[in-house]
Amino acid sequence: MQHREAPGTRRSSSSCSLSTYFVLRRLDRSWFGRACRAVRDNPEAAAAMGINVARTKVIAFTLTSALAGVAGMVYAFVDNTVNPPIFGLDNAFLLLFMVIVGGSGRHAGAAIGAVLLFLLPFWLSPLVGHHHVLVFGVLVLAAILAAAEGTDRLYDALRPILEVRGLTKRFGGLTAVSELDFEVREGEILGMIGPNGAGKSTTFNLIAGAYPATSGEVRFAGESILGLPPHQIAARGILRTFQHNRPFAGMPVIDNVLVGAHTRFPAASFQKCSS
Repeated sequence: MQHREAPGTRRSSSSCSLSTYFVLRRLDRSWFGRACRAVRDNPEAAAAMGINVARTKVIAFTLTSALAGVAGMVYAFVDNTVNPPIFGLDNAFLLLFMVIVGGSGRHAGAAIGAVLLFLLPFWLSPLVGHHHVLVFGVLVLAAILAAAEGTDRLYDALRPILEVRGLTKRFGGLTAVSELDFEVREGEILGMIGPNGAGKSTTFNLIAGAYPATSGEVRFAGESILGLPPHQIAARGILRTFQHNRPFAGMPVIDNVLVGAHTRFPAASFQKCSS
């Protein structure tokens, strides 16, 4: 009996997947998502900060259970049948490996892991025949050991998050920064060492947009940011600090802290953020 795909099945499943992705992405960046991460990492510290740990866990469990139920309905809709063995222990572990291989804690990582582990048996079967299950297991184990944070992190490790090429700044006849080249990858801490007047502060001012560069290129996450005003560069994720403290003297401590998160809460422009 030939299996026929219901009309609109692919469109419906794709729409459901994309909707789930954007809902989870939005939730992860919300107040509740921050509370969930805090409870996951350190429940005691989260409770000390005022987070209701039990309530947060119950809500998170309810949401994820609802998503699992929706996934089961979509599976039945696509396959036109419900087969109990498909929900067995083997597939439960496969779903877990998808998250681990792709990269837990990152939405793109889960998607990459699902695609890799779904397609890998089809690629291996013509090459190694009946032994493809064994080779599949070895490759999954190797991926977990080689990339403990997930294959999604490998791309971040290879791609520079910040690239500076030929950066030059001249003040009249004085060259403060000359043909500076360096790059920073995600998770990397890079120090800049030099005597007074070597151009360290000037370099940071150029990257943050405080000074216009004479020549060169600065790219952040693949986008050129050279020439953008400081507030637009800050909105993209690069913020500078100062050698000497510069608090806002006319504001309380909480407002000083909230100013540092100004670009992270654009929707709260007219809402009460502090007391």
